[in-house]
Amino acid sequence: MSIINGKAMDTGENASETEGARRASGVSDERPNPEVADGPKRRHYTESYKRKVVEEVSLLRSSGNGQIGDYLRKEGIYYSMVRKWEKKFSLDSQNKNKPGRKEKSRTELEEEIKRLKKELKRAEKKLAKSELLIEIQKKISKMIQLSKKD
Repeated sequence: MSIINGKAMDTGENASETEGARRASGVSDERPNPEVADGPKRRHYTESYKRKVVEEVSLLRSSGNGQIGDYLRKEGIYYSMVRKWEKKFSLDSQNKNKPGRKEKSRTELEEEIKRLKKELKRAEKKLAKSELLIEIQKKISKMIQLSKKD
């Protein structure tokens, strides 16, 4: 044992066990960060993964051994998510088979444009006749009022 700067220091075999005022080599002087850490990130699943899970759950459901919960825990997902995916996939498959609006060909569109233009011309002619009749009625009404005043 030796004395350095008024302190007794062990220089023998047990020197590594008692290092005095120094910190052990594995301990750092850094304090933990007082900032709030970011929350967990939201997981995003691919379509192929979703389909794989839905198929696996349907197989487990048909076996009836109650293994669905174990599988979902292993995958880290909830049953409600699987139900939503099942519903989405069933709606997608139903919508593919439904006959929807068919796009019209260019010639069909041109024919419809011609028909609508003819209809518009007819409506404009009818409107012009109606406006003319209204003007005539106004003039007749004024003439009748003038004749009554005389």
